[in-house]
Amino acid sequence: MLTGVFAFAVWSVVSLLSNVLINRGFWNFVNAFNEQIQASMAGNPQSKEFLDWFATTDGLITMLAFTGLAFLTVHVLLAALGGATGVRTFSNERRD
Repeated sequence: MLTGVFAFAVWSVVSLLSNVLINRGFWNFVNAFNEQIQASMAGNPQSKEFLDWFATTDGLITMLAFTGLAFLTVHVLLAALGGATGVRTFSNERRD
């Protein structure tokens, strides 16, 4: 579990920094992210309501929290799966 938490922390920092560097600045990154969301939801009539909510501080914090928790969960589960596979593979005990 600690490996998953550590992997999530490293991934979060590296991902944010790489996206900021690719877009040449934090606000360019935010603007590109916003444009991408608007372009992907253009055909949906409920997208205007969602984008209005997402533009608020509460909406942004909620989406970042849920996204962060989802990625944290995935990292922890994959680390646990890797640990269990390693123990099963490299265990010296004989299984009958």
